[in-house]
Amino acid sequence: MHAFFSLPFVAKLIGLITAAALVIVGFVKRKAIGSVIGAAWKAVTNKADKWLWRYVSRKVKAAEPPSENAPRGVHQYEKIYRGKFVGYFQHTLYPKENFFELEESGGRTKVPVMMTNMLSGIQPATMVRIDTLVGATLRAEIVLRVREIGKALF
Repeated sequence: MHAFFSLPFVAKLIGLITAAALVIVGFVKRKAIGSVIGAAWKAVTNKADKWLWRYVSRKVKAAEPPSENAPRGVHQYEKIYRGKFVGYFQHTLYPKENFFELEESGGRTKVPVMMTNMLSGIQPATMVRIDTLVGATLRAEIVLRVREIGKALF
């Protein structure tokens, strides 16, 4: 410390100006780095919050009782298919998903479902009613009930 006071005035002035410049640069960089990190942190937490609350609301909606407008005995996430049963198949290539096909009013409906044994005993050209649960998985529906209505005449 005493060496600083023994320096000439110009050397002291240069040292003080350099120290002041370093303090200012450090302060400015601290603000800039802090604002960049703060903005990034805010963006990450906003995305995480949106994802979390969307996930929670989906789970809460799935646990809710059916709405008043839903038909009696049918949950709002259930779907009912009626028609002539064509078959229960599995894709041979990726993705290896299962599906059943129904023919109704001249058109064919192909429905991806989770693997099940409920459809294995149904003969083609049988009139069926198949109840499925929608939204439990991303790609496929879950078969809940299968009812044979009778043999198709067409």
